[in-house]
Amino acid sequence: TVSVLYWESTGNNRRGARPANSFHTRKTMARLVNAVVAAVLLLAVAQAAHATTCDVKEPWPYKGANYIKRGASLASGGVVETPKANLTVTAAGNLVLTRKRDGKAVFQTSTTCAGATLQFNGTNLYLQVAGQPAPCWITPPFEASEIAVLTEHCAFDVYAKAPLTNKTFQLNAPSCVEAHIVPHSHDDVGWLLTPQRYYDGCRSPGGGVRGILDTVMQALEQNPNRTYNQVESYFFNRWWQEQDAAMKAKVKGFVQSGQLTFINGGWSMHDEACVHQESAISNMEVGARFLKEELGVELNIGWHIDPFGHASATPRYMAEMGFDAFFFWRTDYEQREYMIQTKELESVWRNSRSLGDKTLMFTSIMPDNYCYGCMDNTCPSQYYSYDCEWSDFAMPLGGRFDARSQAMRAMQEATHAKAQSHVKDLHRKVGFKAQSAAGKNGIVIPPNAGEIAEQYAATIKSYVENFRSGEVLMPWGCDFGHEDAVTDFALMDGVIQYLEEHYDELGVHAFYSTADRYVKAMRAKDFAWPLNEYDYFLDSDNGHAYWSGYLSSRAEYKGYERFLMNQRTASDIAFSAVPPTTVGDFNGSLAKVEVMREAMGVAQHHDSITGTERTAVRNEYQFMLHRGNENISQVTAEVFANVTGLATPPEPCFLSNLSYCPATASLANGAANVSMYLFNPLAQVRTEVLTVPIPTKGLDAFLMPSRTPLRTQVVSTWELTTTIDNTSPTIPAHLPYQAYIEVPNMPPLTLLEVLLVPNSGASNAVDEVLMATDGPTVIANEYYELTFDATTHRLSGVKNLKTGIASAADQSIGHYCPHNNNGQADGAYIMRTCEPHSPLVPYATNFSAMVVAGALCTEVRQKIDAASNIQQAFRLCAGQDYVEIQSGVGEVQTLDTGVEVVMRLRTDIPSNGTWYTDSQAFEMQQRQRDARPNYPYTVTEPVAANFFPCNAFALMNASHGAAAKDPNATMKNMAVMADRSRATASLVDGELQFLVQRRLIYDDNRGVGEPLNERTRVLTTSRIVFNEAQGTLTTAMRLQSQRMTHMPLMRFGAPSGKTQPFPYLSEQATNLLPPNVHLHTRTVHQRGEMLLRLQHLFDIGEGPLAVPVAVQLGNVLPAGARVTSITDMDMNGVKVAATMQRTDFSTCDHGTLVTVPPVPMGGSSPAVNATSLPGITMHPMEIRALRILFDWA
Repeated sequence: TVSVLYWESTGNNRRGARPANSFHTRKTMARLVNAVVAAVLLLAVAQAAHATTCDVKEPWPYKGANYIKRGASLASGGVVETPKANLTVTAAGNLVLTRKRDGKAVFQTSTTCAGATLQFNGTNLYLQVAGQPAPCWITPPFEASEIAVLTEHCAFDVYAKAPLTNKTFQLNAPSCVEAHIVPHSHDDVGWLLTPQRYYDGCRSPGGGVRGILDTVMQALEQNPNRTYNQVESYFFNRWWQEQDAAMKAKVKGFVQSGQLTFINGGWSMHDEACVHQESAISNMEVGARFLKEELGVELNIGWHIDPFGHASATPRYMAEMGFDAFFFWRTDYEQREYMIQTKELESVWRNSRSLGDKTLMFTSIMPDNYCYGCMDNTCPSQYYSYDCEWSDFAMPLGGRFDARSQAMRAMQEATHAKAQSHVKDLHRKVGFKAQSAAGKNGIVIPPNAGEIAEQYAATIKSYVENFRSGEVLMPWGCDFGHEDAVTDFALMDGVIQYLEEHYDELGVHAFYSTADRYVKAMRAKDFAWPLNEYDYFLDSDNGHAYWSGYLSSRAEYKGYERFLMNQRTASDIAFSAVPPTTVGDFNGSLAKVEVMREAMGVAQHHDSITGTERTAVRNEYQFMLHRGNENISQVTAEVFANVTGLATPPEPCFLSNLSYCPATASLANGAANVSMYLFNPLAQVRTEVLTVPIPTKGLDAFLMPSRTPLRTQVVSTWELTTTIDNTSPTIPAHLPYQAYIEVPNMPPLTLLEVLLVPNSGASNAVDEVLMATDGPTVIANEYYELTFDATTHRLSGVKNLKTGIASAADQSIGHYCPHNNNGQADGAYIMRTCEPHSPLVPYATNFSAMVVAGALCTEVRQKIDAASNIQQAFRLCAGQDYVEIQSGVGEVQTLDTGVEVVMRLRTDIPSNGTWYTDSQAFEMQQRQRDARPNYPYTVTEPVAANFFPCNAFALMNASHGAAAKDPNATMKNMAVMADRSRATASLVDGELQFLVQRRLIYDDNRGVGEPLNERTRVLTTSRIVFNEAQGTLTTAMRLQSQRMTHMPLMRFGAPSGKTQPFPYLSEQATNLLPPNVHLHTRTVHQRGEMLLRLQHLFDIGEGPLAVPVAVQLGNVLPAGARVTSITDMDMNGVKVAATMQRTDFSTCDHGTLVTVPPVPMGGSSPAVNATSLPGITMHPMEIRALRILFDWA
């Protein structure tokens, strides 16, 4: 691989007095030399394109020592000296590069390259082509790892490389620096304030995000060279709706000219550790679709500068959205130091085993922060100001970079006049004076711009040493930066102008840029970048600040979001199944659906789903979700009412987990019957045992219209669900009983009616009995046998009845003591135990337990701690091939220090320190206790630093050497499926721990400014499979997780009286999709247009279902829909896949050159004919997004 590089000269000019046309002169020279370059390197480039091997060497030892100043005075005989090199123009006009080491010349040879003569006379290396300099590779013999080349903006550069013929290279520090200044603002969609308050401005007239965007547009209009990179679509959408036609036209002009670009573009900048991929993709889609429809923008840059760690799933689906690069900042502090040493802050990320090279992603990590840079080169810790509840991330001199940031202190004053007075005072300090000299385009430049520019140049030079390319992206902006963008851009103009005028002294060429332009510049280098195959968890600031706490912070909110994810998906599928004429106001229904999509997008924000917002803001997030859920519930109700013929639409029971349901409360003896309406959103047949709160001890259930009796069991309501703390909603009356109803063979994408009839005889009621104490208690179904100890009443063993493999087991709930206010405290973000090796303290050794044994389900109900109301239940139901554990934690007692509540599951699996967690429900990530896979790691917090994100499931199996000790050991395994994201660890072989609730009394000093004093009750459900046959563990895990995540929609209402299946929402009891393919999305965006996503659930190597499979599209399209076209799209559904081109970065994969394919999506658009719909083939881990155009027959 080679770089097309050139040399440029500016002629004679005095230091500090560059001619006005010098930049034009350099560019003209560049064009002339480029013609020579193209001819000289054409063959080399062609050879590189067919290279099959490569290698990335260690950095050249002279890092940072060879700056050669662009535009230096080079008359005949002139010399520019640098620490390790001399650049000379001889009297004969030859260009001479002298490189020395310890006073001796480095080079040992001379050669000729494409007419360029290079001669070595013992001291100097000469190069000349037709009287002009030209690039040329120098070949051995000389010291084997060095090549001199000519570079684009700099006079010379030196690469540490092996010979070109071996296709190897490594860039040394550059001889001049290219700084891409990327103006931006990081606008949190809620954190310390609600999204609305952040948009309006915190008592700051004209401030907030509205003020940022207002003044940015003014600034862009003043100078066509200026650029701005907008990120969060939520805020831009709010601002856009307020603009008139003239402003919208102006903004579109900025977009077309490249001044205004959009990066990332999701509704929010979503978290990566606590989200499910379905919600994350939806968040990106909502923003991308808005930008495409309103501005014609197609996104291509990922920009996740603030999420607290980075999952492999994120660049994977961004690649499938057509993105070229992924920028972020937060990593483990030791990993960052290692990447700086090895120059691996920029790499190519292989993020999917199954998709391989198709989703490779160029990745760039910011070396310090996403704001202005370390102005004194020491990178001190950020400090925070809570005036008006804003966060001030200004670094040393940072206030000079954002004129309004320091003025925020004054916004707590009573009057606007005082605030404006403070702004004026700040401007005087910084140098914004009326008599300041005017720069280009008449912009007033602050007189101290030079002081700032010189410090900025030093920062840029220190940054560029961390990278391979000689160029660096310099973000200019911060949290809610540029509220006075006109002033800020004037300063930027001054800094850029000063650096240009003082290039000879400072050696920095800075210019307005965008993330996309920087990516194109990196691709032009034609490097083979380092390869990364791991995710970036955990984030950490130092050895005692691991960001693992937020993985479980506000667990109740995390569960609520996951529940609503299924409500939204199922509602979308049901709504898409019916003709527009069946829902009355079709456009109004679309608007209601959009309310929910946008609310869910806000919920994915990296200070929302993470639980790191202030409590008042969390309440606002929950209200937004509640309002969104009300909207889609109205749409679903209208659909169900239409197909059932009910005058009153069936209603949900969203508080059924608290044993309350108004619709079933009337089921007293002799009262009218109630029907339960169930919609299965999966494209596969399923059997479920559903729980319904009821007022009576006897109940019969019938599947309608055949009136087929269903197996039903009535039990007393579990005590925990009726114990409400003072943070829970007011409930008139808890229902005293629960009915377990088995609904077998539910057809896919079908609405069923189950008639509920009170039974005065209570023939199917089962009472609780105390667990036996004279011997072990055993409960079982067809698949599992669980044994409980006679003394402790705790789980002691589990046996898989299909494989015959048994394991010793123990399950308990305990707590860790948090580290408090002596140094780094445990808090919303950070998990830190009181001592590094703090043990997990059990709430109890012996449990009180009751057994409820029925023909349908048998369960063991355990009381663990009365003070914190901690209870749990093990449940086995007939026909269910998993063990269910329901754990309840009430208002936990703080014990004067706070608590980290953990569920621990212990087995005798010989796991050898290894376990696996999912990446947003995609591929599994291997975790190793007290280790990291790709950088030197120091164990300082052996508890907190071993908790990793688990979004949907975690698994553990026997290590490779286990069979030598126990022939059955290789069969021992377990997988745990979760109903929400949470932190997971394995601190002992055979053990998994899950952080289920956190209540803390100190803040961890990461900006939120209040302790995580969570008093909410948390009720979590886990499904577990044990000791599955070899190759089938992940099969069971993934299929169960799908069923658990996408439960049937439940609605209750009057009986329909229908004698036939419901129209539009009825299918045969056969799979519409193979078991390994999931109906990921079926949503209508406008009349006659649908977005369909299909997902292959399995990763390569995950058993018999991890294979390509054929899918018939007609099976999952609405009955009665007449399809006119099907088009393969990007993941967001806004780009046609066939025309989508990704940037083809290259990487070295163990000596083999690998390049990003330009088009990452699957096959071409299927053909549609008049008689049948086409089929497609789905490959492991693939998602296909298809735009369906149709009308109704």
